[in-house]
Amino acid sequence: MQLALEVRVRGTDLGGESFEQDATTVDLTPSGVRLRGISHPIEPGSVLQIQRGDSEAKFCVRWVGKLKLNDHIGLELLEGEKIDWGRTIPHIPDYKANKKPQTTVQ
Repeated sequence: MQLALEVRVRGTDLGGESFEQDATTVDLTPSGVRLRGISHPIEPGSVLQIQRGDSEAKFCVRWVGKLKLNDHIGLELLEGEKIDWGRTIPHIPDYKANKKPQTTVQ
């Protein structure tokens, strides 16, 4: 679901420095979020704390976009974590469960 919400992000960058900054959501699912505006170098596998109002949760960075993508990053909510976005986020069925196996051509 495309939705721009202001959030607070805390984590550690590639240089080992702690950071805290504002960012904006691009789209949301019940288990993940895409953010833009992260100005610190991070890598997939990093854990970031995302805060929206009084709600906060830990997310794992799954991918990092190029600078031309306005520093977009994809995050997955860690197991056991919850965050209240202040909106109802519709459940999207797992595309992998519905994906047909690929045929190998030799």
